[in-house]
Amino acid sequence: CTSCAAGYFSASSESTTCDTCTPGRYSSGATNKCTDCSPGTVQPNFASAGCVNCVAGFFQDQFGRTSCDPCPPGNYTASSTQSICSSCSTGKFTNTTAATTCFSCDYGKYLPVIQGTECYECAPGTFQNTTAKSFCYSCQPGYFQNASLATFCDSCPAGRFQSLAAGSQCLLCGAGKYALTTTCGQCT
Repeated sequence: CTSCAAGYFSASSESTTCDTCTPGRYSSGATNKCTDCSPGTVQPNFASAGCVNCVAGFFQDQFGRTSCDPCPPGNYTASSTQSICSSCSTGKFTNTTAATTCFSCDYGKYLPVIQGTECYECAPGTFQNTTAKSFCYSCQPGYFQNASLATFCDSCPAGRFQSLAAGSQCLLCGAGKYALTTTCGQCT
């Protein structure tokens, strides 16, 4: 009877030789079989006494594997030994593989979906004045914004009006009328 060292096993108690654990498996010694590495861990070498953790940004979701996989864009792992990647939430993104964090959409931008890889610009007539948001606010009647990436809306200047939400410009009143920010009044 031979007692096998770590990384080796003996399939039979009557065996006089030890067999080598293959990559993806390990043995702590004195055993009759090798054990598969669990999800979140791997072993690329023969004759190993244990498995190594997948580092942050990488994952492994199967047993008995030899390498970790990088998280795809829009996903991340912030710590080691992960069996799945986490999705970036709405308002956050990552456009690289093997990410360890997601980044917030900047002012004037938004991202309405999970697993995003880039933020969208708020369109004219809308704005966003905080980071990590999934939407843009519409300018209210009486206000406008003619640029994208805006963080605020401007009020209509004197003599002009905007009656709709999400306006990208203010309008002039016709002859014989004057502006009341959201409508025109009749001159008397």
